[in-house]
Amino acid sequence: MDRRVPGKRGLDRGLPVVAEVTVIWNGDRTLAGLESTVARAMEGAGSALVSATKARVSAPYPPASRPGQPPHRRSGGLQGAMASRVSRSAGAVTLSMGVHASSPVADQAKALARGTGRMAPRPFLGDLATTTDSVVDAITTAVRSELGRS
Repeated sequence: MDRRVPGKRGLDRGLPVVAEVTVIWNGDRTLAGLESTVARAMEGAGSALVSATKARVSAPYPPASRPGQPPHRRSGGLQGAMASRVSRSAGAVTLSMGVHASSPVADQAKALARGTGRMAPRPFLGDLATTTDSVVDAITTAVRSELGRS
């Protein structure tokens, strides 16, 4: 990068430089900071999504939930198994939310979400579009806030 100094000749026309404005983009540092901001926003969004999902399955059993509605709480195992995780690799930040396959209630969660031959689905993760919008809103707000501080 060329640094112009007052009293020196300008690059464009050979004119002396008497005043100037310099803009420096620290791309790597800025992008790393934004990636961290996005990861923190996704962690917060993930926690909020887990809380909202747990609330959706908090209605007590009996009675059983209706087909197409979130399941009612029997033991609390499904609620306890819900979690979110944020991972970062190769410049990508990923939010995963749900019940991990190694959970003791994984088979139950799968049956509730997808249904079985004897039971219609009881989806508990919520509407994908609404979930995606809430995560994007959280990221947008965090990035705008971070850029406002810079």
